[in-house]
Amino acid sequence: MYLAGLYHQTVEAKCVTYLVREVAAGWEFKTLHAPAASFVFVCIFVHATRIL
Repeated sequence: MYLAGLYHQTVEAKCVTYLVREVAAGWEFKTLHAPAASFVFVCIFVHATRIL
């Protein structure tokens, strides 16, 4: 979404569509971002539960 914000100031579905279709390697960014973001949240969760 941040990369889409560089091209459009609004956060709408059409911005993501533009990112995937028109920006070079936009589909790679979208494909890799979701698993990486999920992994980060899993790491945070595991770290938080180890403290408790």
